[in-house]
Amino acid sequence: LLARVQARVGVDEARWDLRPKDGALIQLPAVDQDSALIRLDALDQRERLLDLGFARVDLRTPEEVAVRPSEGAV
Repeated sequence: LLARVQARVGVDEARWDLRPKDGALIQLPAVDQDSALIRLDALDQRERLLDLGFARVDLRTPEEVAVRPSEGAV
């Protein structure tokens, strides 16, 4: 998972976003980022989530993962 990350960006001095090399945005929660990354890695291994071309993957809510399709995605 981390091999795909190009940059880590601080947001409001409270949390981090990750920018994968494909230009997407992965939004991490302000607390318990490790658990969010473990969830994302499990989803990616099971569903190939990061290969589906989402513009944004929002992990800020512990109970859910929200995604936004890239422009032009069906």
